[in-house]
Amino acid sequence: MVSVFEGQLTRTWHYSVESRKHVITLYHDTITGMRSCAVDFEEYPGTLGNSSLMMDSSGHRIFFDVCGHNGFIQILRSGWTGFEYSCVVNDVSLVETTMEI
Repeated sequence: MVSVFEGQLTRTWHYSVESRKHVITLYHDTITGMRSCAVDFEEYPGTLGNSSLMMDSSGHRIFFDVCGHNGFIQILRSGWTGFEYSCVVNDVSLVETTMEI
């Protein structure tokens, strides 16, 4: 869980297609709610938006594509003052890079 008081943050996941590693990045300002997604360090069109604590409990899904593989980043509220993030590509839940072993 990330507190709303964190401010600007990034979350990163890796996804490999044909031996090439792709980088999926979420940029989220927890205070203002502004967010966007980048694939291989380029903003993915249509992902700019707002995900604040005022969103409903189902959260937001930000859709993107990696070499023909459909994916999304899920932003959920967590408790009264927090957020949780996850990333799924081609029906596979990815591990955030800070969590990789």
